[in-house]
Amino acid sequence: MSISLCMLTRNEEAFVEQALNSVKGLVDEIIIVDDNSSDKTVEIAKKFTDKVFSRSLDNNFAEARNFTLQKATKDWILILDADEVISSKDHSTIKELIQDSNYVAYSLMQASYTNDSSQFSFTPITNPSKESKGFKGYISCNIIRLFKNHQNIKFANPVHESVDASIQDKNKIKKTNLFIHHYQFEKQDQKEKQLRYLKIYEEKIDLFTNKAKVYRDMGIIYSSFKQEYEKAITCFKKSLEFNENNIKTYVGLVMCYTKLKQFKEALNILEIAGKKFQNNQEIAKIKQAVHYLQSL
Repeated sequence: MSISLCMLTRNEEAFVEQALNSVKGLVDEIIIVDDNSSDKTVEIAKKFTDKVFSRSLDNNFAEARNFTLQKATKDWILILDADEVISSKDHSTIKELIQDSNYVAYSLMQASYTNDSSQFSFTPITNPSKESKGFKGYISCNIIRLFKNHQNIKFANPVHESVDASIQDKNKIKKTNLFIHHYQFEKQDQKEKQLRYLKIYEEKIDLFTNKAKVYRDMGIIYSSFKQEYEKAITCFKKSLEFNENNIKTYVGLVMCYTKLKQFKEALNILEIAGKKFQNNQEIAKIKQAVHYLQSL
């Protein structure tokens, strides 16, 4: 079994070399699609592969991802972003995984390193590693990044694109505890990138398969990057109409109401969340914090 690495880049000269170095000895082919980089990204990428293609993303990351899949010739696909790495100690495990014919895809744990312990689901680092780079902790999510190179497996959604919807038999997807080490919080263009995402969400909302996630992400961007809390609340509520079982949506609502000093509304949401996610320690801590702010 062989692996093609597929990657999208745009002005990633500070990160792309460490990403490509991290998969040496793991992947058999590297496919890179570059979106008009004005720095040395392409020059660096060409040190690792001659399969570097220039293509405008046109505000549709799924289409660009699928273009990389069309260029891939190996048995399996590994997706990495330029600001991510795979630890060399996990190479052998990945090579073992792709030998198992019972699965067509694997989800990995994307650990986004940060020093901001106030972030929801912040996990402190107790055993520092080379990959943790001195960060105090990380926030994480499971994401399918390793899957068979098959014409039926393809990306959907213009932003935060994923292959999940194209894999009909969910029993063919296995969750792993392997880390993708993600350094988005080292970058200086977070606000610019998130506002670009927001524009795509608003313009192409009908193209997304998971509207609960889209509206939740919009709420996060409105609150965190634009401080437009009323608009954020509208988005979080819309997200709950599609899926009322994601704890992050309730937390987003509470944070917005708290910013607006609407503590009664914040506590009402926490009451609902507390019943839905019983004995959740994060909810208990947030409730305590809201009561404290209300008392000031």
